[in-house]
Amino acid sequence: MTADRYGHLFPPRGNDGAELAAAERAFTARVRTAMLSVRRMVKSLLPDSLHAGALRAENRLRVAGAGLVAWRRPQDQITKTAKENLRRSVRRRDSSLPVFGDHWNGYARELRRRLPTLRSAEELINYGQSPMAGIESHLRGESLRAYIDRCITSASDVPSGLLEHFSSFNASSLVSERIVTRYRGARLDANLVNVAITILRLISMLRDELPKTVCDIGGGIGGSTLSWLKNTAHRPEYVTIIDLPETLIFADALLRHELGNAEVRYLLDDRAIDPAAVGAKVLLCPIHAGNDGRVGRLVHAVARYAALPLFLFSKLFRYRASEYT
Repeated sequence: MTADRYGHLFPPRGNDGAELAAAERAFTARVRTAMLSVRRMVKSLLPDSLHAGALRAENRLRVAGAGLVAWRRPQDQITKTAKENLRRSVRRRDSSLPVFGDHWNGYARELRRRLPTLRSAEELINYGQSPMAGIESHLRGESLRAYIDRCITSASDVPSGLLEHFSSFNASSLVSERIVTRYRGARLDANLVNVAITILRLISMLRDELPKTVCDIGGGIGGSTLSWLKNTAHRPEYVTIIDLPETLIFADALLRHELGNAEVRYLLDDRAIDPAAVGAKVLLCPIHAGNDGRVGRLVHAVARYAALPLFLFSKLFRYRASEYT
């Protein structure tokens, strides 16, 4: 005798299990086809705005569900610290600061929605390098290797002695293997290639007065700061990053992971500091209510030069953290 799922017994008729499974698959396929047909019909009847709204609502429910599941997973200490720094800096944001526009506000909203699902520093960085964060874009595989070759070939203004230090630039261990390649012993992604060539060019330009401090306005996920502090051509004493809190969270996580908590200081108040006395190699300065608007004015003063390498402003403005923090 064969029993169905309800415990009813009936005489065997060949391979009942296989027949039931095949029937179930056929029924499921018909239901799925019917649902897709209904969805297409509803889409054709609804205005585009309502349909787009329905899709956004569906996506929000999916993200919320992922967040509920994520709460069950443990969260590492670096991620806890970075999230807490974001929370405190956003709470202090000055409403008088200029509006940064729908473009960046959209990315910030998406980060806040997805933040509960990110439970480790690696997950934070993978999100920060994804298109959803709007910070970086990447190449892969042979396209990436060809891009590296072109960048090195075009760096004819960098002395060959300096180019020998190119292999000292390495991506953080948090960066996904999917967007990196091995090149002359270095582990590189597309963004790091640009950073490395830019830093070597600056070192060449400033060789008579190499910078002891660097101000990185718009530091991204922190890769440029890490490169300044770990390359073998020249290392400044410390680097300050000025950025929006919703972007600074990625640099906060990456740099704490690579350098240790003691080397990273997140500025959450308005007190003037002496970076040398702090003892940290990295100062993270979020754009918020502090500094009676001086940081905001500095950022907007140089915004028109956004196409230039941002570290160059350490030379142009003679930036000192104690003047602005």
